[in-house]
Amino acid sequence: MQNKHLGLELKKHIQRVPNIDFVLDNTLDEMYRLNNLFYEFLP
Repeated sequence: MQNKHLGLELKKHIQRVPNIDFVLDNTLDEMYRLNNLFYEFLP
C-alpha cells in the first residue's frame, strides 16, 4: 500500500515510476548478537 502511495506522489515529478521494494535489514541485530556472543567467551 505504501508503494502505491509513494508511486502516486512521485508520478507528479517523474515520467516512469520505478518498482521500489522495501526489505527488513537485520544487520544491526546480528551485530549485537555476535558482539554479546564474543563477550561471553572473551573476558
